[in-house]
Parts: sequence; structure tokens; C-alpha cells
Amino acid sequence: MLINHFQLIGSKTKQEDAFYISSDNRMIAVCDGVGGHVNGEMASNVIIESIKHQYESYSQGEAAIDISEMVMIAANSLNDCAILNPDLIGSSTTLAILFFQDDNNAVVTHIGDSRVLLLRKSEEEYWSTKDHSIVQELYDAGILKTEDQMRTHPYNNRITRAITAGKEITNDLSIQKIPYEDDRDCFIVCSDGLLENYTNNDLQKLYRENTMAYMVDVIKAKCEQFSKDNTTVVVIGNGSAG
Repeated sequence: MLINHFQLIGSKTKQEDAFYISSDNRMIAVCDGVGGHVNGEMASNVIIESIKHQYESYSQGEAAIDISEMVMIAANSLNDCAILNPDLIGSSTTLAILFFQDDNNAVVTHIGDSRVLLLRKSEEEYWSTKDHSIVQELYDAGILKTEDQMRTHPYNNRITRAITAGKEITNDLSIQKIPYEDDRDCFIVCSDGLLENYTNNDLQKLYRENTMAYMVDVIKAKCEQFSKDNTTVVVIGNGSAG
């Protein structure tokens, strides 16, 4: 597995995204501090640091990785920080996690509109997490019909779930096991800044028609030119499939 990643600040005054890539390349996490809320960048960094610490502790022992437990512990860490620093109360972040369980199966979970995608060389269809957002609910209800309508809707940045300091996180996380072809498929873990410029269909088409490295170069160049939001993109794949 090869990993390419980049992070951009866009036109924002501060970087509220945070991410973690484990040294063994098996665990990838991306957080996006919720804009307009107090200390969003602190919330995203607290969650990422907790995920990092837990994963490295798991790696040193023999305990099985429990993604749901990791998220709950990370959320509790944010609440503990808010007790010590009341300025953190109300700060929120999204979260997307991709964990490679073995050579053919990945485990995925997410909260908010940070996203995990699986792009496929062998098929026209992609797989993606479903955002916890207003526009996703409008799409599911049939009010919005296309990804482009979702992307350009005035409420496209309104999320319905987040990890928030001072609030308990429910334990109804969707933990999904996703089979993949190691030598053909490509994962993207990203904050919603990427979605300013690309739909899932755009990304699937770009991957099917190009190498992974070229795709990353194209995505980064366009985001550097046009993205207003913070953008974090981690791309994971074999890299040699053309």
C-alpha cells in the first residue's frame, strides 16, 4: 500500500483539520473542526491525538482493534479536556476512520461529513460513507437529485452529527467492513473541503482513467486553486494500477 496525502488551509485564517496516518499505514483518521464553533481546531486535534495514542498502544500489545471503543474513548478525552478548559465546551469535530484489518478487508466509521471512499478500477461504481448532513437527508428524501445539487446547495456545510465537547456521544456508530482488491482499488479519506471541487463520481472517473499518483496531482492542483475551506486528503492504494 502506498499513501499520498496533502493538507491545505484554503482561504481560512486557521487550519481546523487534523489527521493521523499510523507508521504501519493501517490506520488513517481525518477530523474537521466544525467551523463557526469555538475552538474547532482544538477539538479535531484532541480527537486525533487520542486515536493516535490508542492505536500505538494497541500495536504494542495483543489486544484486537476495537474501532467503536476507540471513538468513544476519544470523545471522552475531549469531554475531559473541556472540564479542565471550559473554553472547549461546545467545540465540535467530524471524524472519518479507515483501518486495514487485513489484505482484503477494511473497517470504516465516520461522524459528520468527513468521508471515506473506495474507488475501483474494475467497476464504474464507487463505495462511499453517507454523510450525516442536511443535504444528505434532502437527497435521501428525493428533494435533491444529484451530487452536484448537494454540493452547491446553500446548506451543503450543515451537518447533523459531530463529536462535541460537553455532550455524550451515542454508541450507535456504523462500523462497516469493506472488502477491497489490494492491487486495483484505491481509498480516499478526506475532510469536506475536497467536496467543494469534486463529487464522488468525479473522483471515481478520475481514478478509473488515470494512475493514482496522477489523480492525486490533479486533485491537489485544483484544490490549491479553488478550495476556500480547509482541505485534507489521504489517498491509499497500490499506486501501480493504470
